[in-house]
Amino acid sequence: MPKTLLIFEVTGKQSYIFESKSLKENAMRSACIGYVTSPAFFKDCDKAFSQEKNLVYSGGGHTVVQFDDADTAFSFAKKVTERVCRMEYGPELMVKQLPYDDSRSPMENLMELSRQLEQKKAARKGVIRQTSFGIEKSTVPPKTQIEGIETLLPKPPFGYTFPTMFERLSGNDSYIAVIHIDGNGMGDRVSRIYENPEANNWDSCVSLLNRFSQSIQTDYEAAFDTLCQELTQYTDKKELPIRPVILAGDDMCFITTGSIGLACANRLLTILSKMKNPLDNRPYWACAGVAIVHRKFPFYRAYQLSEELCSNAKTYSSQLDSQKRVSAMDWHIEFGQIKGNLDTIREDYLTPDRDSLVLRPVVCAAPDETEFNALRSFSHFHKLCSAFANKKFNLSRSKLKDFRTALKQGEEEAEFYVADSRIKQLLSAGQAVNYTSDEAEMSTESDLEIFMQFPGEAHKRCLYFDAIELMDRCDFLN
Repeated sequence: MPKTLLIFEVTGKQSYIFESKSLKENAMRSACIGYVTSPAFFKDCDKAFSQEKNLVYSGGGHTVVQFDDADTAFSFAKKVTERVCRMEYGPELMVKQLPYDDSRSPMENLMELSRQLEQKKAARKGVIRQTSFGIEKSTVPPKTQIEGIETLLPKPPFGYTFPTMFERLSGNDSYIAVIHIDGNGMGDRVSRIYENPEANNWDSCVSLLNRFSQSIQTDYEAAFDTLCQELTQYTDKKELPIRPVILAGDDMCFITTGSIGLACANRLLTILSKMKNPLDNRPYWACAGVAIVHRKFPFYRAYQLSEELCSNAKTYSSQLDSQKRVSAMDWHIEFGQIKGNLDTIREDYLTPDRDSLVLRPVVCAAPDETEFNALRSFSHFHKLCSAFANKKFNLSRSKLKDFRTALKQGEEEAEFYVADSRIKQLLSAGQAVNYTSDEAEMSTESDLEIFMQFPGEAHKRCLYFDAIELMDRCDFLN
């Protein structure tokens, strides 16, 4: 029987979600994007729509549906897009229609559908959106006009609430952490599904894709729920120090109090690595980018930075394992105004000899057989911060600040400073942290390294700067 395929996708998601300065509105707009590409919304637009009959799959930021003929498909697309266009402050929804080609495999048809959608997005010259005529009663901030949309927002643990304002999230130092999570190698995993003999049949292929995408959504939501449940043990307040913004399959964004951002990102990656998708029986490996900024910092820019950091962590992950089975994290704390992109920012973390002051990205979770230097792990960073915070050294903060200044001037200046300072004892204790054992063995001061050359890199990296920069701004929740 001939079929016609439709693919729906919201474009400009980030600008749509983050153009509002209201944290609650950001979350509502994210829910709106999920809703307008959901079977529930399609059913609301056309009562004849059937999830069992018409839905192919929903995931990866888009939804694919099927109809028996082109006219029905066109009529359905018109109803859905017209409804979205009439929404005040609604998202931008794009759709592409394609007749199913029986001479091609299910995978080839779906890939061609996606290709034509990308081609359509690239060819457009403008965007038409409903706007104000200047005579309507306005709402500040503008509200997403979907009845009952608040019921679509993620639910906190029973008896707790999520904060609705940045002021409620920021800690004593007024900093928040914007965290972006993205799954590793999801495209490769979908390709393996297509390699399943069952996927040669269209109906079986649809069933496999549906089960896979639904499992991802369910499991990532469950991982976030687990994190939130653990945070209830951390706070004595009924308002949690975390707020979800985007929970779209393996694409996630949430905000926390600045001091716990790294710990929350690491914990979520660890939780995911211990879960397995029931369809391919493989763990979820993912990467995180954490932008720690002042609560008054432009939210959209902070989110863009978190995406860049996540992408950098993914690059490091793929270098360690070609199968992308390493969960890694990168972060940046901004004390002023961000200068351009991440590459520009990291230029400020280079010494005159072009050595790097940072060890990050770091590994959060990986298979036992994966080889990587333990010094570039979140576990080591945690223990290093704990060693530096040990009061037995009775070291003034001014000493550490002076040492941080010396590090910026390069390895030679740093070694000169350490040779003439009591800080050497502290660094020796930090270097003695053992990644594989809680019982750290003290190293001799003669073994002390400040900068280290890592395989495959032209310049050295500082072993201590990350921990010194954040030792007073990190709460590891244990």
